[in-house]
Amino acid sequence: TWHDGQPLTASDVLFTIQAIQDPNYQSPLETSLRGVTVEKIDEYTITLTLEEPFAPFLSSLTFGILPEHIWYDAYKISPQNITLSEYNTRPVGSGPFMFDTLKKDASGILKSYQLKPYENYYGARPYLEKLTFYFHSDQTSALSSLQQKQVDGLAFVAPEQKTALQKKTRTLNYHRLQLPQYTAIFFNQEHSDVLAEDAVRQALVWGVDRTSIINDALDGEGEPLYTPILPGYLGYNTAVEKYGFDLEKGKQILEEAGWVMPAGELYRKKDDQVLEFGIATVNLPEFLATLKVLQDNWTAMGIKTNVNVYEPADIQEQIVKPRDYEALLFGAIIGSDPDPYAFWHSTQMEHPGLALAVFYQKNIDDLLETARKTSDEEQRRLKYFHFQNILAEEIPAIFLYNPYYTYAMNKNIKGVANQYISLPSDRFADILNWHIKTDRTKK
Repeated sequence: TWHDGQPLTASDVLFTIQAIQDPNYQSPLETSLRGVTVEKIDEYTITLTLEEPFAPFLSSLTFGILPEHIWYDAYKISPQNITLSEYNTRPVGSGPFMFDTLKKDASGILKSYQLKPYENYYGARPYLEKLTFYFHSDQTSALSSLQQKQVDGLAFVAPEQKTALQKKTRTLNYHRLQLPQYTAIFFNQEHSDVLAEDAVRQALVWGVDRTSIINDALDGEGEPLYTPILPGYLGYNTAVEKYGFDLEKGKQILEEAGWVMPAGELYRKKDDQVLEFGIATVNLPEFLATLKVLQDNWTAMGIKTNVNVYEPADIQEQIVKPRDYEALLFGAIIGSDPDPYAFWHSTQMEHPGLALAVFYQKNIDDLLETARKTSDEEQRRLKYFHFQNILAEEIPAIFLYNPYYTYAMNKNIKGVANQYISLPSDRFADILNWHIKTDRTKK
């Protein structure tokens, strides 16, 4: 049942899907359900019919259900303004916790949000008697609140922040969670003749020291990566060419391609053209430290890099959306299904597509199109293997690492066991097991 006691039925699921499919509702999930026909069979059954086979479809169905009896009137009046409803901050759900109270400051900014157990939840009752979220205007105040034991956990702790906390307090556990994300250098070969040259990209990848990057930029909080399909995912290719760190190998490739080092100069040239390109990135400590390692090694190879750093609020509009870069150091969150279509098919190279490596390879397009249309997992796996091998050969991007999502929690909180999550909010997936005392007491 819903938290207000009303039954949860197939009508609620039908209403939710139809709302998502309505362009006026402006749901970010609309494209994943476009063309899908939904039909209610009975109070607890619906059927979904697709226009054509789509292997990742099941992962598209992981979304919250809206209670029709709560949202119907607001949706019918103005679907585009539904985000303004008070039920967004005082929701009626069906999970183990329900809304209790919220507090705002004098200017109306949310300061805290409290949940309590839902007594009629169909599953086990939570051990925790309440769950309170506190909102801070900046990371510094959030870290201070954690250090002073005003809160028991902090959603994300950057590597350099973890190191500082460990020196100041011994009351915290640091849970390493792995998100389906990676950090890479994406090349826009249409904006750089230098990067369009195969030999240059091959030399660059030999000059990448992933071990130093993970140690210096992440304080060890990450795993080296060589492919956009992550370990543990369908199609992950363990045999893909990994290109170790070898500056001499990179120099040799450049020499053979005609990029020579003039006497007394720092950077290589070919026909009086300097071997240089620009890199855009975000003004975050992790990315800046990563760039330093890359620049040091590439400079040692005679490659000049011109770094352009942007604030997080600016880089999307100014750089990413128009694809206005030669190279981009950036992160990608890929979701729970390994389907790389949105990130690597040529139709996705313009906004709102997510393909950041600007290049075209027909074989890649064909592989990604056919892989998502088969339900045969072995066929998908083989196509993804081939896709990764092509990327390793063409080098449209250099994959660097999969960073950990570090969740700091007071050592008194027990039962936290998640390791792999699809979204940061998934850290609460096992919250029914969280407890402070090891035994439940009877009241």
